Amino acid sequence: MTVPTAQIVSITKSGSAVATIVFDVAHNLTTADQIVIYGVRDQVNFVNQPTATAIASIVNSTSITVSFGAVVTATSYGGFVAKVQGGNLGSALGYNAVVASTATLTSGVLTLVGSGSWAGLLVGDYVNIVGVRNAVNGDTLGVDGSWKVRSIITTALELEPIGSMVAPSNFTVTNCGGGLIKRTDFRLSFIRVFDYDRERVEILGRPLSDQASSIPVNIQNTPNIGTVTTVSTVTAVTGAGLNAGVLVNDIVSAALTTTTTTAAITQGNAQSAEFNIQVTAATGGSPTLDVGIEESDDSGTNWYRIYDFPRITTTGSYRTPLLRLTGNRIRYVQTVTGTTPSFTRSLNRLNYSVIGERFRQIFNRTIDPNTLNSTSTVLNSDGSGIASLVVSMGAIITTAPQFVLEGSEDNLNWYVIGSNLTAVASSTVFLTYPTVYSKFVRAKVAVAGSGATLGYVCIKTS
Repeated sequence: MTVPTAQIVSITKSGSAVATIVFDVAHNLTTADQIVIYGVRDQVNFVNQPTATAIASIVNSTSITVSFGAVVTATSYGGFVAKVQGGNLGSALGYNAVVASTATLTSGVLTLVGSGSWAGLLVGDYVNIVGVRNAVNGDTLGVDGSWKVRSIITTALELEPIGSMVAPSNFTVTNCGGGLIKRTDFRLSFIRVFDYDRERVEILGRPLSDQASSIPVNIQNTPNIGTVTTVSTVTAVTGAGLNAGVLVNDIVSAALTTTTTTAAITQGNAQSAEFNIQVTAATGGSPTLDVGIEESDDSGTNWYRIYDFPRITTTGSYRTPLLRLTGNRIRYVQTVTGTTPSFTRSLNRLNYSVIGERFRQIFNRTIDPNTLNSTSTVLNSDGSGIASLVVSMGAIITTAPQFVLEGSEDNLNWYVIGSNLTAVASSTVFLTYPTVYSKFVRAKVAVAGSGATLGYVCIKTS
C-alpha cells in the first residue's frame, strides 16, 4: 500500500530544476524508489506530483533531491512524500489534489482553506491530514491525524477530530501547506436489532359483565348492526392544517418599486411554514430587494424579525428552510434600493402542522467595521443552542476589523460569546458557536478596522 513516508519540512530550488526536500524524520528511501509528492504550499513552483517520480539523489537520512519542474529559485513548506508500492498511485487511494493554504483552529474545530474548491468529499467522511506546516519556517501546526468532515463550503473545509486525534490549542488564521487523504469508510445507513423473548399467554375465566378483561375477536361473518335512522347534516370536514404543504399566496405577483411592509397576516392552523419568493422580472440600475419575515405575539402591535432572505438582485426562486412559527401574526418587510428599481414578485407560504426547527437568520449591512463597538441588529434567538457568525467583506485598505458574537438575556446587558472573527478582504468568513443559549444575540466590532468596506454580517441560530 502506498502511504506517506515522511512530511516535508522544506523544499528548495536554487536556480535549478532540481529540488532539495528536507523531511521531519528519516525517509529510508533509495535512488531505486519511486515517489509521489502532495501538499506543498507553493503550487506554482512545486505542484503536486501524482505520477511515480524518480529520486535524483540521497543527500542524507532526512534529505533527498528530485527533478521538479522548471528552473527557478524558490522555497516552500508543508506536504508529504509517499513511496509508490505495487504501482498503486496516491490519486486512486484518496489523495486529494487540493492543498491546504491556511489553517484555523477554534474550539477544537479545524478549518482548512484550500488552494481550490475541495472535491471528492462529503459531510461525515473521515480523512487524514498530513504535513500541515506553517509557511514561515516549516514548523508543524500539530494537527496531523484523523478528522471527520463537518462542513464544506467551496474552498473552506471544516473538520472535527476523531479516534485518538486530540486537537491542540486554538490558533488564528495561519498560512501553511499540507495534504489530505480520504480514509476508506463503510457506511451503514440503517441497522435494526430485535430482542425476542418466548412468553406463554393464558386466557382466564371472567364474569361476563367484566368488559375491562375482554380480548380482541375477529368476526368472520357479516353481522347485522341495525338500522341508522338519523344522521345530522355535516357541512364540512377539514384537515385543520394537518395536510402536508397547505399553500397560501400571501403576496400575489405584482411589480414592487418602493420599500413596502405588508399588513398583519393571520397564520392559520400552522406550527411551521416554508416561505418562497418567485421573482420573474428585475429591472433598473443596480436593483436590490431585501425581504424580512416578522412575527407578532400580540396580533400586530409589536413585531420581531425571525428570518432574512439573502439579498435578491435578479430573477429566480428563493426559499427558506422549514421555520417554526410561535406568534399569531406575520408580515413581510420588503426593502427596495437602486435607480428606478422594479421587481415583479410573488410570495407563497406552505403551512405545516409539524413542528419545524427553531431556525433564525438576519442580515445586517449597517454595522460600521471601522468603528469600535459598533453593533448589528439584535436577533431574538430564544436560546436556540447553536449560533453562526458570518462576515462578508469588500476591500480592506489598511487594517482588517474583528467581530465578536455577544449574548444577552434582557436585551440590555451583553456578554461575549466565543472568540473573535477576523474579516478577510473580498472574502466571506464564519465562526460556529455550538452551545449558545442566550435569549438575544448580536454582532459587535471588537477591533476596529481601517479603510474596510462591509458586505454584510449574517447571524444564524438553530
